[in-house]
Amino acid sequence: MKKKLTIFFIIILSLSGLFSEDYFQMGSFKDGLAIVTHNNKFGFIDENAKIVVPIIYDNVEEFGKLLDGLAKVTLNKKGKYGDYSKFGFIDKSGNIILSIEYDRIEVFEDGLFKIGATYLDENPTGSSNYFYGLIDKSGKTIVPAEYKWDIYNFKDGLARVKVEKDSSSKYGFIDRSGKVVIPIIYSYAGDFENGLAAVHIDGKPGIGFIDTSEKIVIPAIFSDYVKYSKGELIVVNLKDKYGLFNKIGKMLIPIEYDNIRIYEETSRDDEGEYEDELIQIELEKDCKIKYGFIDKTGRELIPIKYDALYSCNKEYGASNNSRNNYRVMFQNGMIRAKLDGKYGIVNKTGKEVVPLIYDCIDNFGERFPNGFSKITLNNKYGVVDKTGKITVPVIYDEFEVLFTGNIFNPRSVTILESLVVKTNNKYGVINVKTGKIVVPIEYNSLKGVNNRLNEINKNNKK
Repeated sequence: MKKKLTIFFIIILSLSGLFSEDYFQMGSFKDGLAIVTHNNKFGFIDENAKIVVPIIYDNVEEFGKLLDGLAKVTLNKKGKYGDYSKFGFIDKSGNIILSIEYDRIEVFEDGLFKIGATYLDENPTGSSNYFYGLIDKSGKTIVPAEYKWDIYNFKDGLARVKVEKDSSSKYGFIDRSGKVVIPIIYSYAGDFENGLAAVHIDGKPGIGFIDTSEKIVIPAIFSDYVKYSKGELIVVNLKDKYGLFNKIGKMLIPIEYDNIRIYEETSRDDEGEYEDELIQIELEKDCKIKYGFIDKTGRELIPIKYDALYSCNKEYGASNNSRNNYRVMFQNGMIRAKLDGKYGIVNKTGKEVVPLIYDCIDNFGERFPNGFSKITLNNKYGVVDKTGKITVPVIYDEFEVLFTGNIFNPRSVTILESLVVKTNNKYGVINVKTGKIVVPIEYNSLKGVNNRLNEINKNNKK
């Protein structure tokens, strides 16, 4: 049985019977080969101690570490401006598969690898003189290293390339075979997303959008843009005015607003499960801001007319203020809305399930049983549930929530479905959920009512 060599074990090899030297094994065998070194050079031997890859490289990596069945090798070279290293790949017989002339070899994507070369004899810095290409797992050249500066990731089947031409950068696109499918003529280009890429060409007034066939979808007249919802929606800027397009080039919002801000959000139910994607939009014009919601195609769901929008649940919301500046979270398909100083509740189809006539609508569950909220109109109070139903009419002068537990230990507190109410200077207790009066509204005072919870709970069960 063959005895395997161990790390750094000295072995004696005879080359063609003419001479012998001492070599050091650098690691254990893998796939029948092991790295060996001599005089700061590296190669490979097989399990019979036969040299299968000459010991001539300044560094080597194990076979298969980066490319299947191949090993990355390094040769140090001297140049006009100093020493530098070049990389390539060899097979297990020592044949050079990828020429040892590249300065960078790195993982790219989908089984492809980026190779980069520079020429220090021409440029002492090297950094601005890189030429990039692509190879596959077998080491086959897919894109020659002729693109000076960079190749970007493939999007929608095309990769953006940046090439230095006449002291300026030009952009174009190649396919996975390396063929240039969109000419390298653009002074700016963004990656394709959802079938569109932003481009600018010298002589055109601004940035526009093309599809993968280079057809102009959105005219090249804009000074800036922001993409949303993975390129489904595009906010554009023209002379400091903003508008909105969708991916097929349809203008959804005219270019007349001082600002358009979009928040991509999801709807959430009581259990925290996501329902669907909605997009919150903010339009600003003449110092007035309006809010609404659209879907990913740009279809208006909630009219962009409200002065403010708020989450219905405290956990997901924010305090009422004059400007949203945050994403609004739907709860059970509803949000609170404000228009002309009045509040109501709107569902995700745009229906006002609670009319915008109230002076205030609190967060659902804030100092109230979960799923219920206090509403205010003309200094009178009532209760609305999470479906938008008014469960307690807006006729009461005061509310006092009933609870169990220690008020100084919030975790011990449970808010009950019963509520002390006051109207016409008389007090009673009402059930928040049903609106049923459980203690007649005929008492001059109900101080310390929380000490009689058993009695109230008994009444609530009737």
